[in-house]
Amino acid sequence: MVNGQTLLLDTFASDANLNSSLWSASAPILSTLASNYGSARINPVLKFGPAGMQMSGVAAKNVFTGIASRQTFAPPFTLTVTATGEIAHGLPFEAFLVSSNLSSRLSFSGNLNSANDPYYGMWLNYTGSGTSFLLEGSKFFAAPSTNSPYTFQLSVSSGDLFISTPLPRGGPRLRREKPF
Repeated sequence: MVNGQTLLLDTFASDANLNSSLWSASAPILSTLASNYGSARINPVLKFGPAGMQMSGVAAKNVFTGIASRQTFAPPFTLTVTATGEIAHGLPFEAFLVSSNLSSRLSFSGNLNSANDPYYGMWLNYTGSGTSFLLEGSKFFAAPSTNSPYTFQLSVSSGDLFISTPLPRGGPRLRREKPF
């Protein structure tokens, strides 16, 4: 939101397919991200229903898929994402805010496999965190599980990032970072 105006809103719950005026499954930034991870990029398999969008298609290591907004944004804005991981292999969900050349980036991800230590948990990584782009970053939730929705809210202003992340008890935690 900027000045109380919604810039992009898509709950996916009433969509029959991907709204191509808002999203792309073949945007160049997806290939750039895949390349940075040393992965092959594939198009996602998307299904839509009352619960929203289900994305699948990755069935091997070093494979990357996703969708990207067709719009670009400049601070201030807020991004809210709700994700539910149904399978506990690899990173069943990851969201990125990136500049076109990846010089500024923020990602949050979930590894929901409790047997996959030390990678199990939900992670936050951003430019200036001191952690490589290719690593998880800082663990902010230690015990996520499959089939549970998690909502993340990121508010970016000029140079500041406010992060509201889920916790197992007591509601969300607010953090302030300086990623950009």
